[in-house]
Amino acid sequence: MSPAIESCKTSVNLQAAKTASKFILEKLTVNGRLLRTWGKGKAKLNGYLDDYAYFTEALLDLASVDADPKWLEEAVRFTDVMVKHFSDSDDGSFFYTSDDHESLITRPKSFYDAPIPSASAACAFALLRLAKITDNETYREKAESTIALYAPYFGKGAEQFAYFLCALDFHLADGAELVVSVDATKMKEALPMVFAIGGKYLPHILVLLNGQGASSCWSLLKERPLISDKPTAYICRNFTCQKPINELSELNEALAKLT
Repeated sequence: MSPAIESCKTSVNLQAAKTASKFILEKLTVNGRLLRTWGKGKAKLNGYLDDYAYFTEALLDLASVDADPKWLEEAVRFTDVMVKHFSDSDDGSFFYTSDDHESLITRPKSFYDAPIPSASAACAFALLRLAKITDNETYREKAESTIALYAPYFGKGAEQFAYFLCALDFHLADGAELVVSVDATKMKEALPMVFAIGGKYLPHILVLLNGQGASSCWSLLKERPLISDKPTAYICRNFTCQKPINELSELNEALAKLT
């Protein structure tokens, strides 16, 4: 497939993802909380843990390919809702229903991975990713306590904890963070770098786009300027970064060493 066709397909897919996310934020979010269904022009039913966890991971994925700070801001906000309303204070994990959900005989938990990841696994993975971005120790501790609770069962039925194992692998690998600082009004200039990163399998690397002047309050994005007014990549570990890269050839060399 030609680069032009690949670029076109990628742009269409990105636009579809942004459109879907905006719909959820505008139509399925009421008073800062997610609702589960939409029909006849109306949203209803309280969101469950998987609604929050899946959407938070989707927002983080968008933040890795688009410079709009809204995606990261909303991911943090929904994560704070998860921690506040779904946490089990007794064992450090998460309930499937919120603390203001309709009354049930018992509050269930979702932790077995089936064809799609469990709510608890997705929640833990999102928390680990955000901990790397924000340096929020609470996120890290909540993820670790959730994984630790179910870890004794991983060896007994690994196929039922596949996404939990992915989260654990990401955590233990302690991979790098890759920030690409861009001028959000000139995203086309950043696409070669974005495509170069997206074309590699980097399961242990956290990727984030940083639009200039946006989200500078987050630890990972502080002091990550453009160099020579060009898109600039920063490869960091624990918030300490290597020399900035703004040449595609240098980035490809660096990525080869990360894989």
